[in-house]
Amino acid sequence: MKKLNPHIMTFFPAVSVASSFLLFFTGLLPFMSMDFDVYSCPKYTVEMKNPRRETPIKLNACVKFIAKCCFSCFECVNFLLIKHMQARGIPVIQWVLNDPIDFKEAINNKVNGIMTDSPTALIKYLEDKDKYLHDVTAPLLSSPKNSKREYT
Repeated sequence: MKKLNPHIMTFFPAVSVASSFLLFFTGLLPFMSMDFDVYSCPKYTVEMKNPRRETPIKLNACVKFIAKCCFSCFECVNFLLIKHMQARGIPVIQWVLNDPIDFKEAINNKVNGIMTDSPTALIKYLEDKDKYLHDVTAPLLSSPKNSKREYT
């Protein structure tokens, strides 16, 4: 795609998001070059913390505990990872946020964008909090600094 249109922004694939988290956690991420323009990262959402429905797959208590620990660890490091990517000139978009509490946390973390399954809920939240609207969308309207980013 970049060859056809060098102005098109590319997203980190899911595998790169997972590996970037591990590299950040181990302290090696600053030494890796980034060949993508936008970092899209998942968020440990309110819905994940307090599921309203039972999952179709029955998991034992040990597996649930391990999964919850992993997500909690990700949530703790996520804020720092967001700041690291933004310091490298890479906009950060969090997904999939559908609850006003998650919208507020993402805005407080100063992410550059929010992916949601409930655009109406997000629009309503932003209208109620209209002072944040320009802060959230403005960085995405500008073009990326360069196509290949390296930590300096």
